[in-house]
Amino acid sequence: MFWSCGIKTAFVRNGYYNQGRLYGVSFLGLLLTHFPSHTFIKQIFSMTPDLSSTSNPEADRSEKSPDNPIRHRRENGKQILVKIGLDMVPVIAGILVALFVSNVQQNILDRKLLASTLQSLSEEFSQNQKVIESLLPNQQRFLDTLRFYMNDKTYSLNDMSIKTNGMGTPQLQSTNWRASLSNNSFRLLNFETIKLLSQIESLYRELEDQEGLMYPNVYGPPWFKTGSEGWEYRKGVDAWMISYMGNLNELVVLYKEFEDVVRNEKYRRS
Repeated sequence: MFWSCGIKTAFVRNGYYNQGRLYGVSFLGLLLTHFPSHTFIKQIFSMTPDLSSTSNPEADRSEKSPDNPIRHRRENGKQILVKIGLDMVPVIAGILVALFVSNVQQNILDRKLLASTLQSLSEEFSQNQKVIESLLPNQQRFLDTLRFYMNDKTYSLNDMSIKTNGMGTPQLQSTNWRASLSNNSFRLLNFETIKLLSQIESLYRELEDQEGLMYPNVYGPPWFKTGSEGWEYRKGVDAWMISYMGNLNELVVLYKEFEDVVRNEKYRRS
């Protein structure tokens, strides 16, 4: 009983508790209890012939006698081995079945986690898409105004911002999807879905870098410059707006593509 209790305690402490697995291991412990190691070893050694003795035909014939104790020990040893072998079959089968059931259950949990995480990401992307689509017309209006007054050096960027109610930048949610998935769930994703999520993640970083370059101009002296110096700043903002709005439009396209992948469950590895 010490063997079964000790192994069961070790399984619980290490977090591998599974009812079927414990049954198999506990049965193995009881088997070892019924066949103590010293008795088993003694029986095995009793089966080994004494190689140091010389060959004696009379002795060989006497060993074949039904009442010979050496023959009895050998037969008992064989019976013990057969019994242990037969008893081990259901133990090993029980452990293998328990492992199989455990793997199937874990796979189901991983699939549920994957589906739940991707659905949450799709909803987050949908909200981001609405934010971007509500902001893009205002940015386009600012860009059109900027180009219309590009050569009028009496206007500053601040004047154009007042006319168009500013250009604005979207406040996007960006959940770390890699951290949200377990290792097993991550392995269930196909390459196309991983690539799509990586592209979205890359665009997030690029948008942050672009905003970091623009903030010194928006909140600094260049925003109020007129004349030739102001014209140079307007040219720079024009190029920035084209690149920034292009990334936002590309992000919307990727959002829609991801929504289709999740809705039709195209993300699973075949």
